[in-house]
Amino acid sequence: MEEYDAKAILDYVYNGNTFFLSSSQIDTVFLNSIYCEVTRNPIMDIPMETNLHQAHVRLVPALEPVRDSFGYYYTGFSSYFSDINDRYARILGFNENGKPNCIVFFWGHGKLILHTEPRAFSNYFLLSDDNYHYWLTLLQTIEEGTSQVVWDTYYQTKNQKRNPGSFSTFSEIFRYPALAAAFWLAVASLLLYILFGGKRRQRILRERPPVANSSIAFTETIARLYLQKKDNKSIADKMITYFNEFVRSHYYLQVATGTEEFRIALSRKSGVPLEQVNLLYGSIRLTGMEEEVTDEQLLELNERIQQFYKNRK
Repeated sequence: MEEYDAKAILDYVYNGNTFFLSSSQIDTVFLNSIYCEVTRNPIMDIPMETNLHQAHVRLVPALEPVRDSFGYYYTGFSSYFSDINDRYARILGFNENGKPNCIVFFWGHGKLILHTEPRAFSNYFLLSDDNYHYWLTLLQTIEEGTSQVVWDTYYQTKNQKRNPGSFSTFSEIFRYPALAAAFWLAVASLLLYILFGGKRRQRILRERPPVANSSIAFTETIARLYLQKKDNKSIADKMITYFNEFVRSHYYLQVATGTEEFRIALSRKSGVPLEQVNLLYGSIRLTGMEEEVTDEQLLELNERIQQFYKNRK
C-alpha cells in the first residue's frame, strides 16, 4: 500500500462512511498515517502441533455485557495494537493476553474499524460454541440504515493512473521512449532465446510425483481437532451440510431429503444409481435424528458420501 491508497481510505471514512479492515498484517504505511502500531507475537512462529490450546477473544463490556469471551481449540490470538492514537481511537476488543486487537478510529463523519485477527471470522471459529455472536456484535458498530456494503477479501491492485508522488521502476522506464524500446527489445530477445534455444538444449525430464494437496492435509488437521473431543455429532452435521451445499452448487437442486422427487432428480443428474442415493439419504436422515453419533454411524455416513463422489459424473 502506498500513501495515496491510505489517503483515499481516510478520505472515504471522513466523508461519513464506515471502513472495516481485518488483517493480521496491516500495512505499516496505513498504520503510520493514523499513528498506530501492530505487534505480531513470536508465538505464531511456533509449530502448530505444539501451539494448540483453548484460545479466545473478548469484547469490551459496553458491546457484550453478557458473554465474557469467545473461544475455540486452535492456535492463539496473539496479534495486537501495541500503540494506539488515543485522540481518535477507542478499544473494542482484546485477545487472550488482554492486549487490544480491535479498535474503532473516529475520523470526520465516519468510522474506521481495525481488527488484527481475521481467524475470528473463519468458519471454524464462528461455528464453535455459537461464536457467531462475536461477529454479530461487531456488526452493530456499523451505522443502521447502511444502504450499500462493499466486500473485498484481498487488496486488489488496479491498472489506474498513479499518483505523481509515487515511484516504481517500470513507470520510470516507460516515461522515456528510448528506455521503453530497449526494455521491450530485451523481453523479445529473451522470449526468442527461450523458444528456440530451449528446444535444442532441452533434456529429458524425469517424472516427478504430483504436488501434495495441502487442502486435504488442512481438512485432516481440523478433523483431528474434532476427534480429540469425540464430538461425532458435530462432525456428522458438518459433513451433511457440506454435502448438501455440493448438491446445490453442482446440480442446482433445492435439497429436500424427505421427498422421492428430489432423490430421483439427484440420481438422474449425478448418474448415481437411485438405490445408492436412497441409502445415502437414509443414513443422513438417521444421523440427523440421533442426539449422539457412534463411530460406526459416522464411518458409514462418510463411506456413503465418498461412494457418491466416486460414482458421480
